[in-house]
Amino acid sequence: MLLRIASYSPLLDRRTLTRPVCAPEDRDVARGMKATNRFYCSSALGGGGGELTFAIGDINVPHFRHHVKSKCALLGSNETRDRYTHLAIQEALLDWIETTLGLACRLEVAIESGRTDVLVSGPPFEVALEVQRSPLSALRAGDRTTLYSQRADTVQWLFARKDIDAYKTELAEQGWSLRVWWGWQTRERRIGVTYRCGDDVVADTKDSGGPLTDWRITAVGLESAHLQLARESVHHRRVLEQDRERQEAAAAAELRAAKEAREAAARRRYSDNQQASRQVLRKQLQPLPVARTESGQRHGLS
Repeated sequence: MLLRIASYSPLLDRRTLTRPVCAPEDRDVARGMKATNRFYCSSALGGGGGELTFAIGDINVPHFRHHVKSKCALLGSNETRDRYTHLAIQEALLDWIETTLGLACRLEVAIESGRTDVLVSGPPFEVALEVQRSPLSALRAGDRTTLYSQRADTVQWLFARKDIDAYKTELAEQGWSLRVWWGWQTRERRIGVTYRCGDDVVADTKDSGGPLTDWRITAVGLESAHLQLARESVHHRRVLEQDRERQEAAAAAELRAAKEAREAAARRRYSDNQQASRQVLRKQLQPLPVARTESGQRHGLS
């Protein structure tokens, strides 16, 4: 039986080598789990595929471990946990899409030179969902989106962390970005959206999300009331920003018009002053009138 509960080290049952199995913290539950199952390192995630020891002691919480001489690449590192968590999210999405939504779904589907995490087929559309937990640049995300778009009608990213560059870029450019939450101990499986809100000057972000059952998949990708709320908030903020830009443009136009009017008035005053100066100068340069005396001599009139 496959178990997915709180874990210290999530492992896989060799019968499928696809579904994560978690070691429960409760020792009695762990003993019952150990009695009826055998556990193996996932070759699907780059492990050696060898059998693992299910350790249930009095000090450490129940956990899985490799044999002493094992040279497996997945020896309890943070990368190991990330790989299993990534797979667990994929499996949760697969179960939800097939069971609840009734759509066809496959994992790790090859598209050209890439491999998409989740490909949903709901005739007449296909949607690719990418679960991202590790660092990824916006440029690389764009390249992968372009690649997967050769087959899928819509490509959407589900970011597990906020420090991923591709997430920051999408949030800045689009105004919202989809998130995925997964908790081993709480069995948390949620999809949400982080979006920009507040007025057009002071930007803030909010998270809105819920269980997988809050969501549905259409030709344009994931949809829910959470995403609708985010889009409305982003639209409202953009309307405010556009209004502010129009007001600023109008105010700038008024300032330019006033400046141009002042400059035109200054040019007219300068022209008037120049004309007045020339008139005065012409008067000053005019010859003095003369008068003749009875003797015929000319005298200037002052």
